[in-house]
Amino acid sequence: MKGILLFAVILLAACSKQEEQQVIKSHLEQNDEVFQALDHVKQQQIKSGSYNETDPAVKLDIIEFAAVIRSLYPNYPAYFSEKERMFQTTKSIDAEIKPFERFEDWSSIKIFHNKGNKYTSHVIVEVYDPVSYAQSKKETFDVCKNIWKGIDQRVSNKIEELVERLEKKDSKATTSYIHSGYRYILDASHYSDGYPVSCIVGYDNITND
Repeated sequence: MKGILLFAVILLAACSKQEEQQVIKSHLEQNDEVFQALDHVKQQQIKSGSYNETDPAVKLDIIEFAAVIRSLYPNYPAYFSEKERMFQTTKSIDAEIKPFERFEDWSSIKIFHNKGNKYTSHVIVEVYDPVSYAQSKKETFDVCKNIWKGIDQRVSNKIEELVERLEKKDSKATTSYIHSGYRYILDASHYSDGYPVSCIVGYDNITND
């Protein structure tokens, strides 16, 4: 059922209001969980800037997080694998999920959920821009901040701080940090080998085992 719901999220995020009910009828059998997820995302966007340093991490399930991604990047093709416990979307000009190839243009967002429940464990943004290392870093961290600013502004702010720390290092740079229940890993160490710059944000007290 989760795969069906995620498929509906993929469609609904790109649908007009007139198309929504047909999508629900065809793919959800009038199940309202997707609408609840979309509504929750809208409410979360309103609250995202209200958290202080002592508040716990904001946790979303895989459906809610997929709704966030689809609302931000509705034209990116998407894919869900229950076996891998992963929702993925990639930037593509032919409306198909683009496989990774070293040294090729690549932009991907992956959401993983925990084994045994539907809560998100971590989110990975990866970008390889053949134009330059600097552009790859900028695109990666801009997308990462853009995703989280509508969930928890503290995460976007912390990414910005870590980017500044990363900029003080050389092209083999990587940095990690734990703060307010979130675990951060920013890795720009393998660009010269044809691999993307990555921004990983997960929950410090949730594992993906």
